[in-house]
Amino acid sequence: MPSKADKEKYKRTLSYQAKNKSGWERLADLPVQRLSNTDGKIIVAKITYYDGEAVTLKMRGKSYRYPMEKLSAGSRKLILDCFE
Repeated sequence: MPSKADKEKYKRTLSYQAKNKSGWERLADLPVQRLSNTDGKIIVAKITYYDGEAVTLKMRGKSYRYPMEKLSAGSRKLILDCFE
């Protein structure tokens, strides 16, 4: 049986922290992404917010709200995986 000190030490490890991050924390940890839209155009941006209908993308210092339905399936999956 692990001691209380061992349990506390485990909680501080990166693997424990990664497993227990919220979707927002995982989203914030993503680096700048190469997303694509349904027309095949590449969007290079940092994802800063997701509200279920749209994402907020930060590009060149400005923020833009972008509808999820306009993103490709792979780009949508990347965002939704943060919240599973």
